[in-house]
Amino acid sequence: MTPAVLLAATTVVLLTIGGIFGHRALSRLTPLFNRFPRLALTAWFAATGVWAALFLALGPVFAWFGSRQILPGAAGEVCQRCLAAANPFGQASGPVANTLPAVIFIVIPALIVVALALRGLRTTMQSQRTLRRHGRTLDMVSTLQAQRVWVLPDAQLGAYSIPLGRGRVVLTQGTVDALSKSELTAVIAHERAHLRQQHHALLAWVRLLSQAFGWVPLLRAAAPVVGGYTELAADDAAARTVSNPVTVARALAKLQVLAHDGLNHARDLAGSAATAVPALHAAQTEVPSRVRRLLQPAGATAMPRCLLTAVGSYLLAAVAVVLTITSPYVSVVIMGAC
Repeated sequence: MTPAVLLAATTVVLLTIGGIFGHRALSRLTPLFNRFPRLALTAWFAATGVWAALFLALGPVFAWFGSRQILPGAAGEVCQRCLAAANPFGQASGPVANTLPAVIFIVIPALIVVALALRGLRTTMQSQRTLRRHGRTLDMVSTLQAQRVWVLPDAQLGAYSIPLGRGRVVLTQGTVDALSKSELTAVIAHERAHLRQQHHALLAWVRLLSQAFGWVPLLRAAAPVVGGYTELAADDAAARTVSNPVTVARALAKLQVLAHDGLNHARDLAGSAATAVPALHAAQTEVPSRVRRLLQPAGATAMPRCLLTAVGSYLLAAVAVVLTITSPYVSVVIMGAC
């Protein structure tokens, strides 16, 4: 087996393992991740990003097996020199050698990257238009109570953050009236943590990959799991701000009780696509577990060393494979070796 064939086989194996079994391995780390949610967010972000990079690297590695007869004349000679210079193993041979034009394996990943970029750009532009429109609505109907905190004259419960400018935290008057001062401080700290830790951008990235690669179990499972860990991370930030996790737990429990009393029906705000959402997402079914997590003492958590080692080794191996494949192409472009 030649080095090129071995590298291609390794890429396929890593893709298969990560795509099919990656979410299961990460799920088994839930006890550890529940205690350290920011570690969980880092792990899921790395796993999804590395898998996408491996998938896109398939084309460049298979290009080393393709036919060098790409274009006629001088243009074809230039392409041949570029591919030869980008192949660290010399002339690779394999089952597809000299049959499919190598350019196919370069163009397809490039088109996928362009499609992802365009979809992400379109989603971002639509989101920004919605946020700006919602921001203008807030300026008209809400009151600025504190630094970047707006209060809507609405008896229903609601609290959310929007990544507009330096970020805004929006509360309803019902939330302000229902909570004590310390509980309200915890709610504001929770929403500010979403902004400070870039949770909106992280969720947008994961959702983009989930939409593009929804047929992959790892990517399909990522969005809801990452959303849950962003809430845990924000809970921890709020607990640190008020120096008392019991206050955050009390605010969560109180808001969920009121939500189940029918006072918390999110509705459309002045025709905007942004809607009032339950404060601290307190209408969600996982609130009891979040409250228990905040109330229980931070005891020792068993460290699944073997599983952590396996996940870390997989990520390092995947990064090494991606760099091995892409570095020659980058060098050719930078050095003008064509």
